[in-house]
Amino acid sequence: MLLNLETAGKNQGTGTVATIPPDSVVWVSLSLKHPRNATEQGIDPLLFATSSGLQQIRVKLTVAGGSFAGKEIYHNFTIDGATTPGQKKAVEISLAQLRVILEDVRDIKPDDDSPEACAKRRVEIKDLEGMKFPIRVGCERSNQTQKKDPGLYYVNNTLKSIITVSDPEWTAVHAAPYELITKNEIPEFRAASAAAPSWEQPAANTAAPSWGSNNPDNVPF
Repeated sequence: MLLNLETAGKNQGTGTVATIPPDSVVWVSLSLKHPRNATEQGIDPLLFATSSGLQQIRVKLTVAGGSFAGKEIYHNFTIDGATTPGQKKAVEISLAQLRVILEDVRDIKPDDDSPEACAKRRVEIKDLEGMKFPIRVGCERSNQTQKKDPGLYYVNNTLKSIITVSDPEWTAVHAAPYELITKNEIPEFRAASAAAPSWEQPAANTAAPSWGSNNPDNVPF
């Protein structure tokens, strides 16, 4: 299935390795998840269908190197099937995030409307496999409580935003050690007063995407 991200918005929403402190910046490699059966499959073999009819690209983002190499972060890009205002906002954010990834990886300026740039914003879902880019990491509670302390939830890392050339972290994350790990505390979520996970919270309006470089020297891992 070919995605045309030329008309997508430019503003992003929002394992065994230890939890990454929130707002850290790391490089990740994208792996596509595949529907296991016809019930899960959406309108494309690489799309998942939810019970409400949403069409999603589900991915695993693996930290490519550094202190948290191998850490897996899971993310769903909702790209179609929206009927409610909240669902439509989720689609808008997801398409904007995918546009950012392409503009970073394929060296496209966000305001470049040339035929060449428009063509580069079209991508088959399968071609997202293996793309590498830097992200800002978030934290949210898991749906599972800890075995050692049933009153405390596990903490999952999340994709908070994709780093672009307009972000202050862009230059630093392209130089050794190719990561920016904050000293922010890992949040605790107790069962009696656990915070809602990210998909239940209002979407945040983040910085506009920009362009990166596909020079291999700019991709450290």
